[in-house]
Amino acid sequence: MTTQAPVGIPMMDPRGETPAASVSMAPRSSGLDGKTIALVDNTKINAGNLLDKLSSLLQEDLESTRIVRFSKTDATRPAPPDLIRQITEECDATVLAIGD
Repeated sequence: MTTQAPVGIPMMDPRGETPAASVSMAPRSSGLDGKTIALVDNTKINAGNLLDKLSSLLQEDLESTRIVRFSKTDATRPAPPDLIRQITEECDATVLAIGD
C-alpha cells in the first residue's frame, strides 16, 4: 500500500505588501533665496500650469532665486539619467509637478 502526499493549492497573499526599504532624506537647504531651483514638468495635463504659477510666486518672493525649467519626455517613465544628472549638477532644489 502506498500513501500519497496531500494535494495542495499554492496560496498568494492578496495584500501585496512588500517590506519598506529604509532610505535617508536628502539634506535640506537653509533657504531658497539666491539658490537655483529646478521645476520639472512631467508632461501631464496642468503640470505646466502649476509650474508657471509656482515660478511666478517664487520670483515674487525670492528675487535673487534662479528658476530653471525642465520637462520629462514621457509622464509614464522615470526621468532619463542624463536629465537627473543635469538637474543635480545645476540646481540646489527641485520641484516635480505631477498634473492631471
